[in-house]
Amino acid sequence: MVHPQFSKGGKIMFRKSLVLLSILLFLLTIGFGKTLQFWATPFVSQPEKFFEPLVKQFKAETGIDVEISVVSYADAVTKIQAAIAAGEAPDLVALSEGRFMPLVRFGNALYELDEFVTDDLLKRVVRPQLLDQYRQIAGGKLYVFPICFWTYLGAINLDIFKKAGVPEEFIEKMTDPNKYYTWDDLLQLGAMVTKDYNGDGKVDHWLYAYPGGENWVHPFLLWYWNAGGSPTLLDENGKPAFNTEATIRALKFLLTLKEKGYMPPGVESLSAGDAIDMFTSGKTAFINNVWPSNAFVVWPKQFKNLNFRLVYPPVGPTGLRTTYFGSYLLAIPRQSKMKREAWKFIEFLLRPESQKYISANTYYSSITGDVPDEFKGDPRVKMYMEVVKYAIPEPMHPAMARWKMIYNSETQAVLSGQKTPEEAAKTMQKLAEQALEFYK
Repeated sequence: MVHPQFSKGGKIMFRKSLVLLSILLFLLTIGFGKTLQFWATPFVSQPEKFFEPLVKQFKAETGIDVEISVVSYADAVTKIQAAIAAGEAPDLVALSEGRFMPLVRFGNALYELDEFVTDDLLKRVVRPQLLDQYRQIAGGKLYVFPICFWTYLGAINLDIFKKAGVPEEFIEKMTDPNKYYTWDDLLQLGAMVTKDYNGDGKVDHWLYAYPGGENWVHPFLLWYWNAGGSPTLLDENGKPAFNTEATIRALKFLLTLKEKGYMPPGVESLSAGDAIDMFTSGKTAFINNVWPSNAFVVWPKQFKNLNFRLVYPPVGPTGLRTTYFGSYLLAIPRQSKMKREAWKFIEFLLRPESQKYISANTYYSSITGDVPDEFKGDPRVKMYMEVVKYAIPEPMHPAMARWKMIYNSETQAVLSGQKTPEEAAKTMQKLAEQALEFYK
């Protein structure tokens, strides 16, 4: 009697089984059937919806699915640290410049990406020096890779400018990259636009609203950097650079705007959203933190009566023109068991078609320069790209979360009359040095 395995039919079945097993092993090798856990921060309102078409295409090509969980910027670091401590880290995380270093210092929690980055990819990055900065701050190793970036422009309300009689040549100084306006010009503008226009005895429009009650990274830094402050918030000796002329200049200027009445009452308690609303509702004539999605999509759709124009940042008292630079950074936790699959997804997001999709649907700048054709002739896009050359990345120090709270709190103290700029600068320095000790 012949065993079925060695009969003619048995041999055929055995061969088929081997073929099927080989195919299955091959599919498992390339990632088929695997699912990446991606913790995304909300750089758009619904990241899971935004990434959905990209995830679908990626799965069709690789067999690898991507499950997205949204983590707020405020909670990102602590939640990732807690997951790592529990041995349950995701495979991919999205961070900002100020948030990845605490994870690098947290038990070396992020995986080095240098082994994945090819020369061909580096040639496609529009600002490769960024990668050098990420390496430098992290001891020479690359732990994050950007998929897009954004800069800030200012904006003016043209209806208020016209009503106030602001000369056209003044507007040209703000909108022509070869010309410039200064802090003194802003004070002059404040005197022109801050008025009671309807005769009811109350001011109808102000120049600018500073979000004194907010704990965002950039509002204070926009003025600090413009006043000549350290891009890294550190001096040449590696100490915090807060008790400086730049800090005092920035605080004095903001206080001057408030004391002259060029800012609305209560700015010391104003949230960032409220400060933006002051501009979109036609209460203020100038704003200095306009990110692309607001300029291109949100404001034109939601505020059809808002007649605004984008402007370049001012030149500060030391002759510097600066603005903020942020990027959407992806990192792979060291605990991930699917590091190569996670990098495959990052590579997929850096492909030209993916970059065009990201740019078209966020209005952020493509890290590889791949943008939709309709963007190429848009002068507003050109403006955002022009300021990249003097835009300063969000400081990448592990103490940044604490420093942000310190300088925002002290700025609020100045605007509320509790401290002088000099006193606030000294307190910033003292508290920042204490926070720095934790990371030594």
